[in-house]
Amino acid sequence: MKRIIDDFTCVYKNSTGTDSYFINKRAAALLLARTYLDMGEYDNARMYAEAVGSPFDGSDLMTKEEYQSGFNTINSEWLWGFNFTSETTNIYASIPSFYQVATAKDKDSGYGTPSYGTQVDYDYLLKNGVDYLVGYGTVRVAKSFVDIFENNDCRKLFPFYLDSKDGYITSKFTSKVSLGIADYPMCRLAEAYLIEAECLLKGSQPDVVKGLQILNALRVKRGESQLTSAQFTSDEIWKERRRELYGEGFALSDIKRLQKPLERVGEEHWSDVITLPANSPRMMFPIPADELDYNKSATSDDQNEYWR
Repeated sequence: MKRIIDDFTCVYKNSTGTDSYFINKRAAALLLARTYLDMGEYDNARMYAEAVGSPFDGSDLMTKEEYQSGFNTINSEWLWGFNFTSETTNIYASIPSFYQVATAKDKDSGYGTPSYGTQVDYDYLLKNGVDYLVGYGTVRVAKSFVDIFENNDCRKLFPFYLDSKDGYITSKFTSKVSLGIADYPMCRLAEAYLIEAECLLKGSQPDVVKGLQILNALRVKRGESQLTSAQFTSDEIWKERRRELYGEGFALSDIKRLQKPLERVGEEHWSDVITLPANSPRMMFPIPADELDYNKSATSDDQNEYWR
């Protein structure tokens, strides 16, 4: 962890660029906040979340229209994004390909309409799907996850499902013009709101009133109702992280640092593993075989438990 902290700190102290396709000073601050949060060092996490420079009042967050535009073009909320271009992407194996199907099953079934989020036949979708592109489209969403969003939440981007056992399509991530051409968020300002709120709950100098105000600023911007002080809990912040950051790489690290079990609810799962206890060794990635082979100080006993 020291090497990670040192590298991000070096960028934070020395970066003068503002190009969001590279790690600039503000992005480095957020990455430091993220790292300290994972380490459980809430005061340091809060310090760097605040170093990002947000007023934490919702004014610097994406509008509803920006959030629903497909997450394919970097904007002012994105502090660092990766640019998939025709030169840097391998199309079908790109991140957008695994998400991309269509943003609606037809022109009359967009977000907010009665038929949004309902079932569709594949042949019908093939003829009528809005922004339809043929990719892998294998990332699906369980109904139990869809149900944690309020109806007016602009992040509830699950336009249809083909089979109830396969889960919902999400249109949060799309391609720009052709499959695989898109920007992808590596860190966004909304994460700083969530880190700041959690640290104001768990840090050495808690401030529940301020933390709740920050969390509600994010929720209101996304179309959710405001929480009460009694609802300002670690579990509720975790749920808000799930709503805001899905598809951006936080689910596994969050259940590990919060010591949550894996619980897959419903029938729309493509794995035989439905539950795992908290701190299960299966939540650890294996150390690459090459690392063990070439490191003369390592043995097979150094491999993470499940993968030995």
